Amino acid sequence: LASESWSVAVDSACGGLLDAFIVTCCKDLHVLRECASKVNFNNLRIIVYDFTRPRLIIPDGSLPTTEHPTVLSVIQSENHTVLNVLVDQGHAERQVLVKDYEVGKSLAFDDRMRNIKEVYTSDGDKISLGEKIAELKNEAEGIQRTIVEKNGQKSKLVKDQCDLEQKIADSKVKFLLMCNAFQLSCNLPCCFAEKTRT
Repeated sequence: LASESWSVAVDSACGGLLDAFIVTCCKDLHVLRECASKVNFNNLRIIVYDFTRPRLIIPDGSLPTTEHPTVLSVIQSENHTVLNVLVDQGHAERQVLVKDYEVGKSLAFDDRMRNIKEVYTSDGDKISLGEKIAELKNEAEGIQRTIVEKNGQKSKLVKDQCDLEQKIADSKVKFLLMCNAFQLSCNLPCCFAEKTRT
């Protein structure tokens, strides 16, 4: 590495690629697997790659538009095959390294930055757009749950209001019926008295 300060970040970014074996053909892959199984080492990552392939030339337009280093820029190796595998399998040229989370966050979520796959802090934390999307989805789901809950409360309030209006209407009808009944009962004796006078 160009600087030991990036060792944790590079390890996080490259993951299993740094532990992988690179072979030239499937025959070598089978031989290596056989050797590994004889010593009960079954979790072996083996990559078949063309060793004659020259070092990949990455056009400037395909590199991240930032001053921060990438995983590929801090790895020093004379072996073109190793560097090519890191590019082909791990996109090391698009994995950007930053000192801390705040710098990484502003870099990862800045729409003007192009060709950035992931951002890693010097202590190995990954900041990626996928994580931000997941965070926003969780937030949206929470808002949706609140909306459904509030709509349920609103529906209950509307129903309660309708029930109350119906009770008021029923009470008005009962009151009018009682008033009419009272008026009739008050008028009957008077009418009866008038009829008995004649």
